[in-house]
Order: sequence, then structure tokens, then C-alpha cells
Amino acid sequence: MANSSSRNLPIISTVSGISALPAALKCAWDEPDPLTERQKELIRACLPADLIEDEAAPTREDQLEYLQRIVSACDEISKNERRMDEPEAQGRPGFFICTARRFF
Repeated sequence: MANSSSRNLPIISTVSGISALPAALKCAWDEPDPLTERQKELIRACLPADLIEDEAAPTREDQLEYLQRIVSACDEISKNERRMDEPEAQGRPGFFICTARRFF
């Protein structure tokens, strides 16, 4: 299926076993559309200092793995908070985290 967008996005593939994913991520990072500067700051803020490389796009496997763990944790917390039938939790995204920290 052809992409109706006028933007040409790189095709992620492997050449001689080397993934083109880092190049595709860098391209998406450098484009003005997909992410605002604030969103890029938020992504970089999620990475520990030893994984940050200045203003560069996170493209290394260790960076992406760390970000994926954060996204997965956020998804799980959001899912649990939606399931809760607790009026206090409504509209408070950090309610579960605060509650769990209070417990232990």
C-alpha cells in the first residue's frame, strides 16, 4: 500500500546484516514534523545521563531499550489506573505511583 503522504520516510531494512533503524530514527528526529523540540526534550529527559549524547537522536540499542521499558511501564500504569474504580485516581496520572510508594 502506497503512502499518501508527500514526505519520503526511509525504509527500514538491513544491508549485510546491519540495521538501517538508526538512520531512520535519526532522519525522523531531524524532521521538523514528527516531534516538537519539547517532545525531544521529554524523550531525552527519560534517558539516564550515561545514555544521553548531547542533542543527538537516541538511536543506540541501549537507548531504545531503556525508552521502551519506560513506555511499557507507563502503558501498564495507565491501564491499571483506568481499571481502578477510585474517584481519587480520576484525572491524576501519578495516583498509582504515589500509592505504591506509600505502601513500600
